[in-house]
Amino acid sequence: MKSKWKLLLGLTVCIVMALFCFTACGGDQDSAEVDPEFQAFYDAVDVDYSRGLMDDLLSFTTNEDLGFKTAGSEAELAAADFLVGELETIGVQNVRKEEATIDTFTFKNADLKYTAKNGKEKQVEMAMFQTTYVAQDEEVEIVYAGDGTAADYENLDVNGKIVLIDIDQNSNWWINWPAYQAKVKGAKAVIAVNVDGYCTYSEDTLGVQDMCGPSDAPAFTMTVADAKPLKKAIKANGGSVTAVLNANGVVGHDGTGYNVIGEIPGKSSEVIYMVAHYDTYFKAFADNTSGVAAVMGISKALLDSGYEPDKTIRICFHCAEEWGVDDSRYDWARGSTILAQSHPEWKDSAFMMINIDSGVIFGGAEGVEINTPYELSGEVKKIGRDFAIADNPLEGELKVTSPAWTWTESFGYTISGIPVMDSGMYGEDHSGTYHSNNDTEEANNYSAETFAYSQKLYGSYVMTFDKMAVRNFDYTKLINKMKKTVNEDVVEDYDALLGAFNNANAAAEKLVAKNKEMAKSGDAVEFNKNMNYLFQDVSLNLFTIDWNEEFQFVHQYKQTNVECLEAAIKALEEGDVPTALDENIYAVDLNWYAYAFDKETYDYYVNQVLGPNAENSWGEGYLESNADLWEVVQSLKAKYDEKNPDVSGEIEILKAELEVQKADLASVIAKEIETLERITTTMNTLAE
Repeated sequence: MKSKWKLLLGLTVCIVMALFCFTACGGDQDSAEVDPEFQAFYDAVDVDYSRGLMDDLLSFTTNEDLGFKTAGSEAELAAADFLVGELETIGVQNVRKEEATIDTFTFKNADLKYTAKNGKEKQVEMAMFQTTYVAQDEEVEIVYAGDGTAADYENLDVNGKIVLIDIDQNSNWWINWPAYQAKVKGAKAVIAVNVDGYCTYSEDTLGVQDMCGPSDAPAFTMTVADAKPLKKAIKANGGSVTAVLNANGVVGHDGTGYNVIGEIPGKSSEVIYMVAHYDTYFKAFADNTSGVAAVMGISKALLDSGYEPDKTIRICFHCAEEWGVDDSRYDWARGSTILAQSHPEWKDSAFMMINIDSGVIFGGAEGVEINTPYELSGEVKKIGRDFAIADNPLEGELKVTSPAWTWTESFGYTISGIPVMDSGMYGEDHSGTYHSNNDTEEANNYSAETFAYSQKLYGSYVMTFDKMAVRNFDYTKLINKMKKTVNEDVVEDYDALLGAFNNANAAAEKLVAKNKEMAKSGDAVEFNKNMNYLFQDVSLNLFTIDWNEEFQFVHQYKQTNVECLEAAIKALEEGDVPTALDENIYAVDLNWYAYAFDKETYDYYVNQVLGPNAENSWGEGYLESNADLWEVVQSLKAKYDEKNPDVSGEIEILKAELEVQKADLASVIAKEIETLERITTTMNTLAE
């Protein structure tokens, strides 16, 4: 490429491919030259615009003091209209709203008045979980019930009363369990105090999460600081306090929300997605006002820089991400789930999706941490590691984790055949401000430099994917990782499974070579479509979720049950009840909750998933059974401190359940082998 005519004719290729590959895929950042299109985009990133947009979004609330822009509320609907207008203003085309039928939640207010121990009247502001309670100057009686477990209600009359409880939703249980337990005992509602785990930034932190339970088991939340004098008043007054409650929180069924969509049109039929959710708890500076603003900022900078994409860039702002379906274990990501299910054709043309759900503003973060599927993790890290962005304020290297998460909107798209990468950062813990009134600019250590860098980083990914002919799906990474998780002492048909792994791995190596070949051809639309179908098959059939919503290889769930039951039986045969309970049985299916809650509550949440009327949303079809060990747990708890306890009856029950789980595991392994053989055939065909 030394002659003049080649230089002139190949200028675009030289700059866009050669220099781009140097800066994006390797090279010294200090000396690297930046592709002019990338530099123009970097120069166009306007963090003041993005930060101003955040203030606009923060203004849409149902509670003036606390915020809340929840599913189908007037605030969320108004925010959707605002985003439509803003997308059109910056030049995005084909802007529209797509209706989604969701359950709605509107929280307007909740406060409590009572007389404190010192005789002074106290007024406490509260927030609500997604439940229904409407009251105006209602006189209520409040009692304290510790952690709200079944044991806490022994000798405690709560019928018709409101129950104050402590909660740690990170280490113990979600709000739905003590809320329903209170309902079973006849209580009107619970008031939860976050004493540990999430929402503990300060004693003045007020925080909520998604309910995962029925809306007729009302749940409020109060700060630690406000709960202290209330607890003292309850104790001083003989175990209860009379208070006046005002509340207005309403769940509606089969309401309307809107997913907002717009496009920067490209020349080919393929599509790159940038997505974020715009519903919020409280005013939600980070989660996810910052994510929406980042997507808007990237879109504006691409347009302002004059970038002309080859692939269409489709922007999607999702409603009802935090919550959107009543009485479901899988009540989050409702808006995106509906959108993904409404457009099965998207997998035919989807090239990549970038989901920005917070993790873009934290000034104290060490570095960026992106989550993406195993088979794309190497390429995502390689591409992003060496972008020549001059003003990177983060000192740590870019990290990539796998597999995909169920905790974000990515999961619904992943199982629809669209590969996704999720934004994130490491080195700074924000669990204390998460979903709380302290999700603020100050508490999140907002950094304009970090916010600008994040937009440049993810915008660079968009431009990089736009210039790529193919994505380098490396299924050897997934298969080798999967193989390492198999316990050959538990899996009876291990040799056949190992053979299936080895055959799949050989086919995956051929497919990696084919990817490289197709990358040079420049015409890979049909190949990419078929790769998405393979990706969907893998995501749906080589992975599953357990009762903790952990996305894991399909054999792991039942394998864990077998391992834990075998260990529990061994411990009991040795007379060691504590080890059997505390280290083994709790990890089998839903039995962690058998320790703390009564049978009616336990059964309710089993049936919530397995019952005939279950609302399983994106979790549909994964869980087919629960090893019900509730009675065994109660029996062993009673014998916990006994010397030489008679546990022969419990052992027999566990042995019977072990045989059930072994049979289930054998069935899963047979299907896993069948899936591996099928995808091996697919990979060999694609590699031809």
